Amino acid sequence: TFANEILNSALNNLFYAVLMFEDSDLILMNSEAEKLFGKNISKLEDIIDENLATQINSQKLPVRLITTLKKNIPVELTYTEIINNSNSKTTLLIIKDLTEELKLKKQYKNLKESYASLLNSAGIGICLIDTNGKVLFANKKVCDILKTEYKKITGRQLLDILCLSKKCINNVYPVLKKIYNNKIKEATVEIESMNSKNEKLFLECTITLYKEGNFVVGFQFIINDITKKKELESENQRLHDEFVEMEKDRVTIELAGATAHELNQPLTTLMLAADMLKIKKSADEVLIDKIEKATERLSNIVKKLSKITKYETKNYIGKSKIVDLEVDNE
Repeated sequence: TFANEILNSALNNLFYAVLMFEDSDLILMNSEAEKLFGKNISKLEDIIDENLATQINSQKLPVRLITTLKKNIPVELTYTEIINNSNSKTTLLIIKDLTEELKLKKQYKNLKESYASLLNSAGIGICLIDTNGKVLFANKKVCDILKTEYKKITGRQLLDILCLSKKCINNVYPVLKKIYNNKIKEATVEIESMNSKNEKLFLECTITLYKEGNFVVGFQFIINDITKKKELESENQRLHDEFVEMEKDRVTIELAGATAHELNQPLTTLMLAADMLKIKKSADEVLIDKIEKATERLSNIVKKLSKITKYETKNYIGKSKIVDLEVDNE
């Protein structure tokens, strides 16, 4: 009839296999069922064995379960029964073939395991967090950097693990916001952190969006431990500052020596003139006394300059400073 034709057309356009049995005899099979089982099915027992029948009978109808039919076909099975007025039993099976789906799941699982293995073997830290900042994954390198276990990282807030201060958190959050809103594609920030042994760390983190397909899951952190680099930079700065101070000392000592040398000649002339004035007895005694005191002072300055091996400064006019010659250089 026309109604049967419509029904058959509808059944044949389904993506599921549909089979109907009167008692145990096959009375209807759509095209998907033919693809799955062929045309050799005539009885319910050709599809459902005794173990599966026992499992179905132990549950309330309709039954829906994941199982394996004869021929080792993995399926999602929906089983129901209708008792007719003539006490005959109509059994309806709706079957979804899971073969390809399971293959894809297995491939995805293998791919995921391979990806995780690759991430764990990487020489840099890789950490994935969701949009709320919770750690989804951290590779072995991250655990090594923080000297902790994987289970103590996952599920926690990443910034609680990496950041030691509010200043650090306040530096990172705006970066995450800009990346999430596509204002920037990636950013690199330096974080002052600490491992589980309470040892201070300096970490360089490159942050990008983490997507699955077109869906934003969270953020990816590429983490480099730059503690040794920072320590080296600090040591280089210390050595540079030390060298600058040594150079200042050297220049000052050389300047003091040169000044002492230059002052010594006029000093000698002054001292000689003072002696000659004493011999002649004709010059003003006050003037002679001033010359003697001036030459004595110059002599003391020359002695101090010639003995300089280190120097300190003292305040002079305004904000300027001069060498303090009263420093003990003995």
